[in-house]
Amino acid sequence: MWFRLYAATMALAFGAVVVAGFLVHPAGGVPPTLVATPFVVLFGVATFVPMKPWAWTLGFIAIACGLPSCTCLAAFPLLLRWNRPEVKAAFARI
Repeated sequence: MWFRLYAATMALAFGAVVVAGFLVHPAGGVPPTLVATPFVVLFGVATFVPMKPWAWTLGFIAIACGLPSCTCLAAFPLLLRWNRPEVKAAFARI
């Protein structure tokens, strides 16, 4: 549940960057949108992934993308939980 909340929040945050890129720089808004759009897709997909082994890896990548920013306060504890055997077993990784 916490991972889905994290992924949805990150998707909304990056979506706001895309929208702001178009609103603030209508003609030159390409750089913020080019950077943020892949993250909108990544976190949007990560929000709704099934409990499959490949989804655990996608979730790990999504969590790792949040580590180098101010979202590390949420991403680091989530990463510690993500590597626990119970979570890996839920995704059939064990």
